[in-house]
Amino acid sequence: MNVQVMRIATKFREMFSDEIDMTDVETTSEKYENSFNSRCLAAYALVMQCGIDNEIAAKCVTDGYHDCGIDAVFKDENSKILYVVQAKWSNDGNGTISQGDSLKYVAGIEKILNMDFNDFNDKVKKKQLEIESAVTAMDYQIKMIIIYTSNNECPNETINGIDSIKQRINDECNELLLSDIVKLSDVYDSLANATINQDIVLDDVIINDWGVIQEGTAERGYYGMISASDIAIWWKDYGNKLLAKNIRFFKGDTEVNNGIVKCLKENPEKFCYYNNGIKILANKITRKLAHSTDRKNGLFRLEGVSIVNGAQTTGSIGRAYVGNPEEVEKAKLMVQVISLEDSAEDFGNTITKLSNTQNKIENKAFASMDLLQEKLRKDLMMDGIEYIFKDGDTSSGDKICNIDEAVVAIGCYKSDVSLVALIKRAVGSIFEDISKQPYKSIFNPSTNAYMLWNTIKVSRTFDRINADYQKKNNGIKKMISVNGLRLLLNMFIE
Repeated sequence: MNVQVMRIATKFREMFSDEIDMTDVETTSEKYENSFNSRCLAAYALVMQCGIDNEIAAKCVTDGYHDCGIDAVFKDENSKILYVVQAKWSNDGNGTISQGDSLKYVAGIEKILNMDFNDFNDKVKKKQLEIESAVTAMDYQIKMIIIYTSNNECPNETINGIDSIKQRINDECNELLLSDIVKLSDVYDSLANATINQDIVLDDVIINDWGVIQEGTAERGYYGMISASDIAIWWKDYGNKLLAKNIRFFKGDTEVNNGIVKCLKENPEKFCYYNNGIKILANKITRKLAHSTDRKNGLFRLEGVSIVNGAQTTGSIGRAYVGNPEEVEKAKLMVQVISLEDSAEDFGNTITKLSNTQNKIENKAFASMDLLQEKLRKDLMMDGIEYIFKDGDTSSGDKICNIDEAVVAIGCYKSDVSLVALIKRAVGSIFEDISKQPYKSIFNPSTNAYMLWNTIKVSRTFDRINADYQKKNNGIKKMISVNGLRLLLNMFIE
């Protein structure tokens, strides 16, 4: 056995010995050990890609008879990606993915896209609901991962098969299918560095009154106000690890830091005026759907976090919180969070060195500025109907509706098929500029409360009928129902 492969197998036994389901393989069979290692490899692909626990990754393994080439499936609700893995274990460190295995894998991906589960084993079928929910959602991507214990290049036949299905599914506007190839060296390095490369992940970070930083390049970031108590909790959990990429650590009891602590104790409400705030670099930033309809509150997941400017502010907040938590909770401060995901290699270092560089800020208009929205709210209220358009609340009910429902319902009521297509493809773009189309196609002087409420009621009725139809059908019929959802609503509502 290859030395690196042998060490990986030893590590996998430590990590997954009690987690991987092997009940379908005879313990005395010659292939038991190879099957176990292959399933561990599929699970570890998810650990590497998603940062999930070993136990969770093990439960995602679907390898076995009639797996259609799909060895593991994981729906990542944070990154909005459905991961589909094929793993190939070879003891000698030479095996990759054969053409037959890759063709089987691509065919399995196509079955998933068509929501055809007839040929899959029970392990995959148990994940049918979460797979379907990802495939039918507008904001999910599918990432195909091929992982094997060899440093040899993946055969051209395999690469061509992956590229072919990506070309058929993706277009110039939407990258729905992603792919990644993980080799022996990647697995070995990841396991070897596991104890020294534990990135800080901050989940459900709330940024108030947030906006987007525009650098004019592929790099992206966000700015806004953050609660000082959140910073204090991060400091309690991670300490100076938060400042790993900063040019200095927290200096403790200095005149400047004592002044920060004093301000937090005596004037917490004015802290944001007296402090410059902090700057955070993250390997990856994911903005979540919750509160996504406006800029009042943004919910984010930050992976691979380091505070590169504001070390003394961070440490001082943590120190003040210990004895004065109630006062610190009243304070807020400015924050910038910048993603390094698609940036140049030295981008993070440049930001750290030149952390006073000002960024061009992009502001967008919102529907709450439109006086028509308030008129609609008042008119509907006269009929006992609550219309929500300001605070991003997406609740619904017999006598409650919101602007998101209105956009879909009224937009699909219009005879403009291009508007219907836009709603299906990128409904958020409707609000980019409330002074012109396509927003004005939906909300204009001819839009009244009667139209809004009745189109929403018809839309809700259609959604119930369509959902029931999807439960009773598979394959092409179901795909038409899913992908043609808004066009069908357009035909139904007219």
